[in-house]
Amino acid sequence: MSSPRSLSSSDFSDFSDDIISSRTRKYDVFLSFRGEDTRASFTSHLTFSLQNAGIIVFKDDQSLERGEHISTSLLQAIEISRIAVIVFSKNYADSSWCLRELVQIMSCYSTIGQVVLPVFYDVDPSEVRRQTGDFGKSFQNLLNRISQEEERRVLKWNDGSLQRDDFPFSNKDMVRKWIDALHTAAGLAGFVVLNSRNESEVIRDIVENVTRLLDKTDLFIADNPVGVDSRVQDMIQLLETQQSNDALLLGMWGMGGIGKTTIAKSIYNKIGRNFEGIGISVLVERSLVTVDDKNKLGMHDLLRDMGREIIREKSPKEPEEHSRLWFHEDVIDVLLEHTGTKAVEGLSLKLPGRSAQRFSTKTFENMKKLRLLQLSGVQLDGDFKHLSRKLRWLQWNGFPLTCIPSNFYQRNLVSIVLENSNIRLVWKEMQGMEQLKILNLSHSQYLTQTPDFSYLPNLEKLVLKDCPRLSEISQSIGHLKKILLINLKDCISLCNLPRNIYTLKSLKTLILSGCSMIDTLEEDLEQMESLTTLIANNTGITKVPFSIVRSKRIGFISLCGYEGFSRDVFPSIISSWMSPTNGLSPTFQTTAGMSSLVFLNATNSISHDISSISYVLPKLQSLWLECGSELQLSQDTAIILNALSATNSKELESTATTSQVSEVKTSSLIECCDQMPDSATKNYMKSLLIQMGTSCLISNILKERILQNLTVDGRGSFLLPGDDYPNWLSFNAKGYSVIFEVPQVEGCSLKTIMCIVYSSSPYDITSDGLRNVLVINHTKTTIQLYKREALSSFENADWQRVISNMEPGDKVEIVIVMVNNVIVTKTAVYLIYDEPIDGKMDHCDSQDTNVIVGGDENECSSKIVSPQVESTDDSNQRQKRRKHWWR
Repeated sequence: MSSPRSLSSSDFSDFSDDIISSRTRKYDVFLSFRGEDTRASFTSHLTFSLQNAGIIVFKDDQSLERGEHISTSLLQAIEISRIAVIVFSKNYADSSWCLRELVQIMSCYSTIGQVVLPVFYDVDPSEVRRQTGDFGKSFQNLLNRISQEEERRVLKWNDGSLQRDDFPFSNKDMVRKWIDALHTAAGLAGFVVLNSRNESEVIRDIVENVTRLLDKTDLFIADNPVGVDSRVQDMIQLLETQQSNDALLLGMWGMGGIGKTTIAKSIYNKIGRNFEGIGISVLVERSLVTVDDKNKLGMHDLLRDMGREIIREKSPKEPEEHSRLWFHEDVIDVLLEHTGTKAVEGLSLKLPGRSAQRFSTKTFENMKKLRLLQLSGVQLDGDFKHLSRKLRWLQWNGFPLTCIPSNFYQRNLVSIVLENSNIRLVWKEMQGMEQLKILNLSHSQYLTQTPDFSYLPNLEKLVLKDCPRLSEISQSIGHLKKILLINLKDCISLCNLPRNIYTLKSLKTLILSGCSMIDTLEEDLEQMESLTTLIANNTGITKVPFSIVRSKRIGFISLCGYEGFSRDVFPSIISSWMSPTNGLSPTFQTTAGMSSLVFLNATNSISHDISSISYVLPKLQSLWLECGSELQLSQDTAIILNALSATNSKELESTATTSQVSEVKTSSLIECCDQMPDSATKNYMKSLLIQMGTSCLISNILKERILQNLTVDGRGSFLLPGDDYPNWLSFNAKGYSVIFEVPQVEGCSLKTIMCIVYSSSPYDITSDGLRNVLVINHTKTTIQLYKREALSSFENADWQRVISNMEPGDKVEIVIVMVNNVIVTKTAVYLIYDEPIDGKMDHCDSQDTNVIVGGDENECSSKIVSPQVESTDDSNQRQKRRKHWWR
């Protein structure tokens, strides 16, 4: 029996060949469910309905091949499914297996954009989200069993019956992932089945939604055609009365224009998908078609020949009357005899050998309806104006010309595939080609530059594999607002990418493998907000850009020796930045070049497992972490603080040199030391001012006021300026953190933050005391971590990123992390706003209410003293009377 042949065109195979098989989608739907709850009822009915609609479903009790290890197979099946349907039932959370599936599904949801549809079967979504009710009880049952098993293993470990490799590690991280996955999944739009009466209705809705998401669209017919519905129902009823598994041939007879085609389309739209699943699966079982691991549909030679014979039977002796021409003898005869007619819609001629056979372009003059033209080993001579203006798909292997002729009408072309061509310049005179979606010029040995992409506004796939002389990508590539794939594999003369390629927000896949002259990926890569796949192995790139881990969508990466899903490789990439022996640029260990942040999206980039990189957290200059929930925010904050405090202070500061300390900007860090002893500790009180944000007139005024008033009275209290609305607002608290709600200041926006830290430590808190600053936004569930050196080297754009994450109403906490031997007694925070709209700043020059921070620890009262102006008092006396006693 002959082997099956691929039906896919070369441009699609180019795309799929470069994406590893683990990324391909073999299944349309993965069903996750609790067997004992729904296998014999709801899930069974849902599976049957999906399959009847032509949808390929993975269901773990029937889709696994014999001999496979079930856990590995399930996890892989999830990754190669386009949609995941999760059937939450009462006992779903009682199964660790189901929860493992769920974590994997939500990871794919975050990293590769898998669609997730939750179904709440006899449970309320809030019960799943919060693990309450019957659903919560089943989850607690599982946790109890896990706890008991852990205790048993601890006992075995203690009595020596477990080996070293069997140490009973804690399951806290695993349980945290389950809770986060339940919380996230239950927050997605889904379907609720609260009683059996609406099961069939919900199943129908699910099938319709899945069908729509898979883009299984209906055939077009006019709205409400008269007299069609009744005839369609009659035909469907006739089909349903035929109880047979054999193929049925249904014919409709009538004069032209009365609606035969419209009726046929309507019948297909209503019942056609009932046969797509049962028909394809049968054909696969009989080896007539195949679906490989790259989702390609293959057809057996016999089935192909049968379809071709149906076409030939219409006019066996007159090939020019065929709608499709593919037999060499027929095609050559038509082309040589110039007998082509308007009946021809598709023509394919692929000749072997190195010498091309020549034909005249005039032979196409009468093929007015030609839409598909596939040529190989063929040369056309003459005026290309004779080719059909309705041509949609052009595939010409070995295209012999040095450019595409300008008199060739191309405005209706959807795909141009000219592999192994002689093209040097694609177009000398370009036409507006709004329809073109695919341009493939792979293996064009003489191509030196790309065309002007501004004429191709709807291009989706650009494939330029193995163009060895290609050295220039047009700057107009930034005009491709709908581009999905760019493949530049093995373009060995290409030295760089145009900067505006990074503005392509629609791009999903970028392939640069083998581009040995490209040695840099810009930090602007993060602007590619849809990028999910980056393949750039065997290039000149030696450093992974920081923006890689800042990306929110990237799912698969192959770069600088790292290959795999982002959640797996990002920890290793970050660790490599910390290694002094990795041979990379030491940007991360110095203050120079620290204008960009390391951005980690916890839910998307590393599957919210910050603990996997906790050992490098103290060395990170900066980190931006997006958490999926308040629970995750709390847990990740604890992990970060524990990692920072657990690291020896000498090791933390070993990368800092004396020269680095001397370069600290005074606008960021200022030490102020007063000689008055603290009554409680008998040490000298020291203060540190940290400015986060750009300097402005108001910030300079406040800074000067702070420095003037930073004195310590005999009781260990500190004088500070109070609120000066709308210029600045102050918040303070005991210890190393301050929490506040960002206020709404009418007509002004937040410009700068100042922190004042007080310590009774005898150490120099400016040079070696401050370690990190954390900015925690409880409302947005984000964590910003900045090392001391990063704060001192930030530019205006970096500060804007920090400040812009705070909006009125946000609950924000600022945490100061010092070395272990420095005790922080008080922390104050000032929010500084930009100049009022009217620009009046006169009141900033007046003395305002001051704040006294500190004092006797037994004092619990607060006192406000209004400012008084007495010209006879000296400055110190006025300050003492204008104060706000703040605990």
